[in-house]
Parts: sequence; structure tokens; C-alpha cells
Amino acid sequence: MMKPILGVSAVIGLGVLVVGVASAGPEKVDYPTAYQSRYVWMGDIDRVDNNTIRRLYMNPEAYAAAKGGQPLPDNTVLVLEQRSIQMAEGKPVLKEGRFVPGNDVVGISVQQKKRGFGTEYADNLRNGDWEYALFDINGVRRNASTKSCLQCHKPRLAEDYTFVAWRVLADLKK
Repeated sequence: MMKPILGVSAVIGLGVLVVGVASAGPEKVDYPTAYQSRYVWMGDIDRVDNNTIRRLYMNPEAYAAAKGGQPLPDNTVLVLEQRSIQMAEGKPVLKEGRFVPGNDVVGISVQQKKRGFGTEYADNLRNGDWEYALFDINGVRRNASTKSCLQCHKPRLAEDYTFVAWRVLADLKK
């Protein structure tokens, strides 16, 4: 497995899944097969609000083409893998102040940028050319609304509708 580029510890209370009818475009996003071995590991985010770790990956083609402080290239794929953590006596196991990952992947969220994506959404939801999809651990698309993804990322226009990926690239590719 690749070494992380950046470790990020944060309290993130956003990104709640809203189950419902699939919306305008999640069906356009394909499951990124072999992302754990092929994609660039951008870092981990400790979710202290729900005792999980979010592990962020980016497809290598987008990583190679990305420039710090610039919008990410067309065909960028970001994978946010939600992992369990190790627990002892009902409390998270920590190493150097960070959660210790467990063995279980509990969910996978994908954010993909492709020219023409997002046109189905109203301006108050559209995230440029980005689309979102949620998958189970077997790569099967969840029948879940991605409206909360769109709403959470909407204020991030200046960072091309991303969070951690933008910051990592801004630091590494100045």
C-alpha cells in the first residue's frame, strides 16, 4: 500500500447520507476498481464524531496533471473510503494522537469530475462538473440521494468543490 501524502485530523460533522430515490446523476459515476492499489493515497481524516476514519484517494492521472491552486483536471476521481477504527474497552485506540484503522471498510463515496456532469441540477446545488455516488463495500451503487454531498461541497467553489484534495495539492504543487 502507498504511504499517505498527508495525515489530516479533523472533526467533520458533514456528509450525512440521506437515503431516498437516486437523483440526477449518481448513475454516471463508475465504481473505481482497484483504487486502494492504483490510486494515490492523499491522507486520512479522523472522524471523532462517529469513530471512523475517512481515507482519501485520487486517480493517478489526475494527480499527475493537477496544479496547486488550480481547478482539478477533467476526469478527476476522488474516493473517500470510510473505515472502522480499533476500539478497546469502548474507546478508540490511538497512536500518536490519531485513530488506528480497523480492518473493515464500511462505505465508499466517489466524487468524479467530467465535462458536462451536473447539468441536471439547479444552480443552487450544481457543483460545476462534479458528480457524486455512494457505494457499498462490494462496489454496488447505493440507492441513496447525493443531495447532502452537493449541499456540503457547494460553498467550496474556490477550492473546486473539494476539501482535503485541494489543500494537499496546494501544499505539494506550488
